[in-house]
Amino acid sequence: MEITTRRKHELFLDWFNNFLTVPCFAEHYGLTDIEAQAVISEGRTIHEAGCAKKCHHVMPHNGQGFWHP
Repeated sequence: MEITTRRKHELFLDWFNNFLTVPCFAEHYGLTDIEAQAVISEGRTIHEAGCAKKCHHVMPHNGQGFWHP
């Protein structure tokens, strides 16, 4: 299934705001854990790119779900 860039961003925000785990997110949307992680990762990248355009900077993500200076 092809997911649009906009939908990936929406799904990332839904995961960020409403789910505690990737498996719960995956089950809710009928995805495998690997598919869900890919959508979340791509959605995060899209979100950060949008933030960087609006803010002219963005704090780097360390790959563990935490922000660092």
